[in-house]
Amino acid sequence: MLDNQGDLAGSKRSYEESLAIYRRIQDRLGVANVLNNWANVVDQEGDLESARRMFEEVLGTYRDLEDRHGIGMAYINLGMVLFEQGNLIPAKKLAIEAMKFRHRITEGNPYLLATLGKIQQEQGMFTEARKNEEEARALSQEIGDEELEAECLLDLALLAIEQKQFREAALNAKESAEELHKSHALDMEAYAYAVEAQALIAQHKPEEAREAVGRSLVQSNKAVIFNIRLPLSILLARLQVVLSDSNPSVSDAAARTLQGVLTEATTHGFGGYRFDATLALGEIEIRSSTNRTQGLARLTRLEGEARTKGFTLIARKAAAARTQWQQSVSPG
Repeated sequence: MLDNQGDLAGSKRSYEESLAIYRRIQDRLGVANVLNNWANVVDQEGDLESARRMFEEVLGTYRDLEDRHGIGMAYINLGMVLFEQGNLIPAKKLAIEAMKFRHRITEGNPYLLATLGKIQQEQGMFTEARKNEEEARALSQEIGDEELEAECLLDLALLAIEQKQFREAALNAKESAEELHKSHALDMEAYAYAVEAQALIAQHKPEEAREAVGRSLVQSNKAVIFNIRLPLSILLARLQVVLSDSNPSVSDAAARTLQGVLTEATTHGFGGYRFDATLALGEIEIRSSTNRTQGLARLTRLEGEARTKGFTLIARKAAAARTQWQQSVSPG
C-alpha cells in the first residue's frame, strides 16, 4: 500500500477517489472501509484529533450495519489513537473490548494482540506483553503478513531491552530491520536499526552500535510518517549522547532536538512521545552543570503525570533517573 511506503499524499488521493465512488452508489460499508484506511493515513500524518473523529464515525457506521469484524477493528484503531495521545487507560479498555470480537473476526487478530502488547509494555506488564507480541508474530507468519511480523519482532526487541536481554534485543532488531527493508517500510527500518544500536550499547559494543546508528541515519532522512519520526528522533538523540560519552556540545545539540520533538508532540497531541521526549531531556539536563535543577524538576513532574496516565514504565524510569543522580552525588 502507498501509505506503508511513505506516499501519504498518494494514499489520500486514492482514498478520496474511492470514497466518492462508494458514496455515489450509496455503499455505506464501502464508505466505512475507505474512511478507516484514510484515518490511518491521517494518524500517520500526526493529526490525531481528526483521526480519532474519523474512527469514531467509522465505528458508528459499523455498529449501524452490525458488522462485527468492522466494530472490532474500529475499537483497535481508536484505541491506538488514544494510546498515542497518552490516554493509556481508556486505550487498554478499548483493546480489551475488541478482544470480545477477536474469535469472531479471525482465529486471533495479530494487530489487536500487538496493540495490546504495546500498551502492556508501557504499563510495565512485561510477561503479558511478551505473550501477546509472540502470539501476534506467530499469527502474522500464519497469514503471511511479513511487515506486521517484522513490526512484532521489533516490539519484542524493545521488550527484551526492558528485560535486560540485550543480545536477544539486538538480534531481533537487526532481523526486523532487514525484513522491513524488503517491505520498503523505510521509517520503521530506521527505527529498528536505532533499537539495534541501543541494545549493542548495552552490550558494550560501541563500534557496532555506531554502525547501526549510521544505517539508521541513512534511512531516517527518508522518514515521513509522523508517529515513527518522533520516537526515532528521540532514540537517535539519546544514542548520540551516549556514544559521545556525554560530550557537552553533542548533549546540547541533542537537547535542542528533544525540545523540538517535545514541541511537536505537544502541538499534535502525542502524549506518549511527549513523555518519552521529556524523560530523555530530563536525563540530559541532570548531567549538566547548568540545567541540573531544571532537569530534576522536569523528571519529578513527569513521574507524577505519567503515573496518573497509566504510563508506569515511564514513571519508573523518571524516578530511577532522579535516584541514580542523587546516589551519584551523595557522599560515601
